[in-house]
Amino acid sequence: MPKDAKNIISRKDFLASASMAAAGGGLLLAPAGRALAREGGKRKEARWGFLIDLRKCKGCNTCQVACKTEFDVRLGVFRSGVLHHESGAFPNVKRVFVPWLCNHCDKPACLKICPTDEVRKKFVFPSGRKVAFRARATYKRPDGIVAVDSDRCTGCGSCIENCPYGVRYFDPSVDAGASDSEPGAKAATKCDFCAHRLEKGVVPSCVNTCPARARVIGDLNDPKSEISGILAQEKDVHVLLESEGTEPRCFYVGFDPADAYANGFDTKRRMERA
Repeated sequence: MPKDAKNIISRKDFLASASMAAAGGGLLLAPAGRALAREGGKRKEARWGFLIDLRKCKGCNTCQVACKTEFDVRLGVFRSGVLHHESGAFPNVKRVFVPWLCNHCDKPACLKICPTDEVRKKFVFPSGRKVAFRARATYKRPDGIVAVDSDRCTGCGSCIENCPYGVRYFDPSVDAGASDSEPGAKAATKCDFCAHRLEKGVVPSCVNTCPARARVIGDLNDPKSEISGILAQEKDVHVLLESEGTEPRCFYVGFDPADAYANGFDTKRRMERA
């Protein structure tokens, strides 16, 4: 077997990636596991982060439509959307569009509150490295993505109530799969960075369809990735609700939190505005 065999994408995977890209427009990622950052001689696996440049966002809601289409999201609920924030008084009024989605926090409040027992799971990085980790119904993957296992979800809603960003909801089309679920209980769900696309080397649907190219996803552990370059160069980078201590991995360029919160910006009200 060639030395670099693990780094060669199979014909089957290539065709799957190509067809997925063709269906969504065609943006492919540089393989996260094939250009790993090195620090002190130690390999660091991929850790996903997301960045939105509000200087480019036009509030067109294409991301929201793409997300609903990708996951067949039912009417009345959203995995992601765009908040409209206004501040000032006439004639000095300004309007800012703030896309919202799961922040895939390093210290997720939703994970801590999940009442299900931990089980052992296995995860395989793009490099082929396998790791074991402990997971509840809501869990954080080793690559930083916060996910939900609907088969283990009880439908209790604790994660929905405790998410400071208001990005979770009950999926009307998916029953909670835990054996102790109440009859008719629905599973919680949310944005998962389109993990099924990332695993094929294709960017999330919202990134692919953004006409302003305001969205970037990439490996935070790779200093050569686009997102790492932007974070290193831009000074006006913020996260939402930093005071919550969740350490979100969704970054915003061109957003003034002090101005926003002083003028009533509230992520919990996203359903009313999206």
